[in-house]
Amino acid sequence: VADEYLPLTIRIYYKLNQPLNGLQFVKPTTEAPHRVPHIYTTPSCADWARCWTPCLDSLWERCTWQLDFVVPKFLALGTAAEANVDEDGADEVLVVCSGDLVERTTHPHNPDKVIFSYLHASPTSVQHIAFAAGPFSMHTIAKQPSSKKPGGGANDTSANLAESAGPQVMGFCLPGREEEMVHSIGFTRQALDFFARDYGSFPFGSFKMVFVDEPLVDCHIGSTLSICSSDILHPSNIVDQAYETHHILSHAIAFQWVGINIIQRSWSDTWLIHGISLHMTSLFLRRIWGNNEYRFRLKKDIDRLVAWDIAMPPLFQPGMTEPPDSGFLPFLNLKAPLVLFILDRRLS
Repeated sequence: VADEYLPLTIRIYYKLNQPLNGLQFVKPTTEAPHRVPHIYTTPSCADWARCWTPCLDSLWERCTWQLDFVVPKFLALGTAAEANVDEDGADEVLVVCSGDLVERTTHPHNPDKVIFSYLHASPTSVQHIAFAAGPFSMHTIAKQPSSKKPGGGANDTSANLAESAGPQVMGFCLPGREEEMVHSIGFTRQALDFFARDYGSFPFGSFKMVFVDEPLVDCHIGSTLSICSSDILHPSNIVDQAYETHHILSHAIAFQWVGINIIQRSWSDTWLIHGISLHMTSLFLRRIWGNNEYRFRLKKDIDRLVAWDIAMPPLFQPGMTEPPDSGFLPFLNLKAPLVLFILDRRLS
């Protein structure tokens, strides 16, 4: 009888032959010969996850994950000696994936390859698993140490140690965009601390942002990872792009709480998940940009909604069996946080 409850292991060997969906390969072309080669997952269709791995492609089929990636150690062909590149240089290939990096080792049979092992201990849908590989430059955002009060005792020391042991926040970009990335993502630690204070501790061990070329969307949000367009990076002397970049990355962080860790009960409840995460984002932006800017953006969104919401379907549609259409999703993302704003004002 006990044998009936033993776990069943299913091993599937497969390979992808020029996949059309699910993965994006960026390579140099005759029009862009200096483009840096890299690869990343992309939501190119509604069922994109099953296009790169055999799976139960459902938002409600959640499990833990262990992913191993074998990649060349360097972007250049041949061995490190033949390529004449430094091991600390920008040509070193990195893999960034959902979950936490537990091990990075040299391939036992080929010293020119390296193995990245990631573990995602929290049950997660395959639709929220994402990864990217390429010659990325990495930047870690250190947690600001809390100021210690004079005469603090052992309890204060323990509190400071617990507060400093927050999740890792890291950014990855292609060579040549390091300075722009450091400036563009500098606020993300502040956003994570804001959400953690008001909505509970961060549900995962790390949060990573990867900036790539030619994505289909400005930001694809996965568990512990967001794959964003390099176009949202900006130097310190460009102010116009700052608000959009702050909004995109702040929402990617808020979505880890409501959207990844907490998911909708059915597709009909999608508006609530998007509405809560976007409302959380707007509250953080009000914190850093001020109430006047917040009310100005709110007024603009209301005017857009008044002009758009003519003969549009309701946010909640009972009996939905598929995710919202890509043409309806922008309207949902505009209206849902405004509904949550009204409820917040009414209930508070």
